Amino acid sequence: MKKLFAPVCTIAVALAFAAPAAFATTPEAGTAPAVEPVETVDNVTPQLDGINIENAGADVVTGNMAVPAAFGNVTVGADTFRSFSIGTTSCNIGTVPLNWVQSNNNHPVISQDVYRINSQGRFEQIGMGWLKHSFCALQSQGGLPNGFCASCSPTCGGCCSTLGVGCWDPYTSARNGSQNLLGPRSDINATTGAFPYPYTIAFNATGNAIYKRIQVNVNDLNPALNAGAIYYVQTGYVARDDALAGNGNNNVSSRQALIGGVSPNFSIGLTGTFNTTIPAIRRWPVHTPGAVVNQVFLDGANLGSIDMGGFVRDNGDGTWTYNYAVYNMNSHNSVYAFEVDAPSGLNITNVGMTFPKYHSGEPYTNNAWTGSYSGGKVRWIADATLAGNPNANALRWSTTYTFFFTANVGPTNGNARIEAFRTAATASTTLPVPSTPSVLIGDMNCDGIVSVGDIAGFVLALTDPAGYASTYPTCNINAGDINGDSVISVGDIAGFVTLLTGP
Repeated sequence: MKKLFAPVCTIAVALAFAAPAAFATTPEAGTAPAVEPVETVDNVTPQLDGINIENAGADVVTGNMAVPAAFGNVTVGADTFRSFSIGTTSCNIGTVPLNWVQSNNNHPVISQDVYRINSQGRFEQIGMGWLKHSFCALQSQGGLPNGFCASCSPTCGGCCSTLGVGCWDPYTSARNGSQNLLGPRSDINATTGAFPYPYTIAFNATGNAIYKRIQVNVNDLNPALNAGAIYYVQTGYVARDDALAGNGNNNVSSRQALIGGVSPNFSIGLTGTFNTTIPAIRRWPVHTPGAVVNQVFLDGANLGSIDMGGFVRDNGDGTWTYNYAVYNMNSHNSVYAFEVDAPSGLNITNVGMTFPKYHSGEPYTNNAWTGSYSGGKVRWIADATLAGNPNANALRWSTTYTFFFTANVGPTNGNARIEAFRTAATASTTLPVPSTPSVLIGDMNCDGIVSVGDIAGFVLALTDPAGYASTYPTCNINAGDINGDSVISVGDIAGFVTLLTGP
C-alpha cells in the first residue's frame, strides 16, 4: 500500500486542480498567476513563535500561501474595487484526523484578508472576502518546505473526508476565489467553529467579478497614492473539531505582499518570510518601531482572541497622532466599544476610524463608529448595541478596525479597553496613551512665561473653550485653572491678575 499511495495521491492532486464535478464546479475565469506557489511551495524559513507541534486533538494551521489571483474590477458609485483570492495550504499539526466533510458543517472554512501599513505607521485592513468552504482533503505528504507536516499519516488513498495527522491539503488561488464555494462570515461562530450548512446566504450563487471575493478599493493599492506603504495578506482556517480541542488560536498566517500592475488593474505578489500562525497585526511592530501589539481574550480563558495594538507618531509641531488597531481573530462575542485613557483638558482633534466594508449581501450595517473625548477617555462605540440592532457594525471575527486621534501631548503607558457586543465582558491591556502634561499655570499662550501676552488666551479660555483650543492647538487650557478647582471660571480672574502683577 505504501508503494501505491504516492502515485494515487499525485493523481488526486491533479484531479483536484482540474476541478471535476465530484469535487466542485469549475471556478469562474480569473487572472491567476502563471506560477502557483501552492504547487511548488516557496523555500522560506517560518517564524514559529512558540507554536507547539502536535497539539492534542485536531489542529489545522495555514501551512503556506499562494500568490493571490486577481479577477477584475467593478465600479460602485465613485469607487472602483478590484477582486482577489489567496491560495492556501492547510496542515493538520494535531494528534487526530481533522474532519473534512463537504456535505455538512464538519469541514473548515477559510478567511482571506488584505492589510496595509501606511507611511505614517497606521495599520489598517483594506479588504476582505467571503469564506471558502473546503472539500476533498488530499493527504499530501513529504513535508512542506517550511517544516510543517513533515510526516503524513493518510486516512485514505485520495480524496478524503478527514485530513490525516501531519498531512497537508492545497487549494490554488483560483480555487479559493470560486464564487459557488464562498459563504458568508455572518454564519460562523468562530469561537466554537459552528456554522449552518448549507450556508444561509447566496448558497452556490455566483455574480460579477468582485462578488464574494476579497474587495479592495484601487485607491488603497495605487502606489502613487500610497508611497512607502507596506502590505500584508492573511488567511485562516476555522473548523469545529479544531475549536473544540482548544486549538483555534493558531490557525491564521500572514505574508508581506507587493503591489504590481498598472492602475486600476493592480496585482498582488508575495515577498519575505511566510509567517506561520502569525496574524498580520503582529508584524506591525516589525515595520513600525514603537508599535505595540498585545493579545487579550474576550470569550473566556484562551477563548475569543483579540489583538490590541498602538503606535504614536510625533508630528514635529507640538502634536502627536495616536493610532490603534483592534483585530478580532475569533471572538464570537465581538467588540462594541474601544477606549483609551486621555487626561481631561487636552486638545484632542481629528478623532476617527477606518474599517473594511462587508459586501455581497452580508447583513451588517457598515456604519462608522462614533468617537468622543470626555471623562478622561477617548472612546469609540458601534452604531448600535446588540439589543438595538443585532446586525450593527460590531468588530466581528477575522476583522480589524483602526482608530486614531491627534493630541497636544506625547505618550505614556496607559490603559486600553474593549467591551463586548454580545455580553458584558471586557478586556484591557497597556498601550501608549496621551500623558498628563506639565502645565505652567497662567501660561495661556504656552511660550514658557506668564506675561501680558497671556491675557487674550485667558479671556478666550474663559469665554470660549472651543475657540481657545482652535486658536492655541498645542496649549493646555488647564493653565487657566488658577485656583485649582478643575474649572476655568470667573473665580480664576483674581488669581490670574496676581500672576501678572505680583502679590
